[in-house]
Amino acid sequence: MDEVKKYDNRQYKQEFEQSTKEAPEFTSLLIQRTVSKKSSGVDIVSGHAIVEQIDSLNRIFWVRLLNDNYLLQSFKATSCLQQIDIGDTVLVNGDLNSKIYILAILEKKQSLPTIIETEQFILKAKSAQLILEGDLHLKAKKANVESSQWCVFAQNYQVESVSYSVEAVNSYYSSEKVERVSDISFETVRNATRMVSGIDKLISFNMDYSAEAFAKISAHTTMINGYQLLKTDGKLMMAG
Repeated sequence: MDEVKKYDNRQYKQEFEQSTKEAPEFTSLLIQRTVSKKSSGVDIVSGHAIVEQIDSLNRIFWVRLLNDNYLLQSFKATSCLQQIDIGDTVLVNGDLNSKIYILAILEKKQSLPTIIETEQFILKAKSAQLILEGDLHLKAKKANVESSQWCVFAQNYQVESVSYSVEAVNSYYSSEKVERVSDISFETVRNATRMVSGIDKLISFNMDYSAEAFAKISAHTTMINGYQLLKTDGKLMMAG
């Protein structure tokens, strides 16, 4: 293949017109299938092309039309959401006097994951379903979910976080077994009621319960076992 030339679109227009005049009749018709001139004098480029170069900002794409050795400057159309890579076969259309656009990717050079690339993306639908056979990985700097009802059904559910906060007017937990492991546990409530239908058992190395005003223990049978029993600061009143 001859050396590929990088052309401005208007330079390509001049070169194309000259090559069309000098080319044999069959070749001239083949070229004109790619570039056609309307009666209004506007030169239109339309056809398949190969992406040869991409600028550092992914805004300008240099493409080579099939059976051509000239690189044309093109831009990504808003309707083309997929990420464009070097070597992709694309569909181009445009005016040599203004801009040429890449409308779609026809074939990927490599079997890479499909990447949708756009500055903003909004999906509106009456209802939607996302069905995946494999894993779903969501990565975002910040994620917000707004819904009148949010349900998660999972066989295993795990949350890993540096800090975790739950704010709710009413919170309800139902589980056959609850296990909490913590270095320090701190809980503040205004009024607390705990109902245990079986045995409420507390095992502690040291235990300290204090009440500001009144402490009461009520039971049909009350038993206190201790190696030593110490009573301080008050009166001992016994009735029975």
